[in-house]
Amino acid sequence: MSDLKKPTATYEQATAIDNARLGKSFKVIAYAGTGKTTTLQMISDAMPQRRGMYLAFNKAIASEAQAKFHRGVDCRTFHSLAFRSVPRGVTDKLRLPRLSPSFIAKEYRLEPMTMRRMMGGRYEKYVLMPSRLASLVANAVGYFCSTSSQYPAPRHIQAPSWLHPDDIETLQKKLYPAVERRWLESIDPNHQAGIGHDIYLKLWALSEPNIPADYVL
Repeated sequence: MSDLKKPTATYEQATAIDNARLGKSFKVIAYAGTGKTTTLQMISDAMPQRRGMYLAFNKAIASEAQAKFHRGVDCRTFHSLAFRSVPRGVTDKLRLPRLSPSFIAKEYRLEPMTMRRMMGGRYEKYVLMPSRLASLVANAVGYFCSTSSQYPAPRHIQAPSWLHPDDIETLQKKLYPAVERRWLESIDPNHQAGIGHDIYLKLWALSEPNIPADYVL
């Protein structure tokens, strides 16, 4: 049986390899099963003298990739990279119970808000209760973590789709102090309340981390 030969690079793959050698930042757009991983392997094989890092979204993909790339490529998840870099006091909060909407509502002294909602083709008055407002606060922090923003802002508070447009700004202005407080408490090692993985990942991203590699895949 003849030895398996490495696939020959297509024009697009060769272009990607050349761009990588030149240190350019670029992305490869391809459908599932069309050779994205193979292309990344070709890129890393073309630069054996450089340290590479392959970042995946889950551990299974990272582990599978580690077996495919040469030893000069470190395969990790974004979260594992962040976990090692942020203060231990923050990641320890993953083991603590999270605050419930009812607790946040009471602790932050949220009061009912009378808004206008679309109902049956017309707007009518509707009261947003404290627990619902607390959910909007928590969701705003989560949404902020998924953005490239440097700090929480009123725009991160996502108002219900049925809310009257003129009431959106009022709602955001009213809840913003609570959103800011919730974010600051989330990243405070001394505040004893649980967090999700998105918190320390965002905190790491905000630190403008220096990834220990010559190139990132």
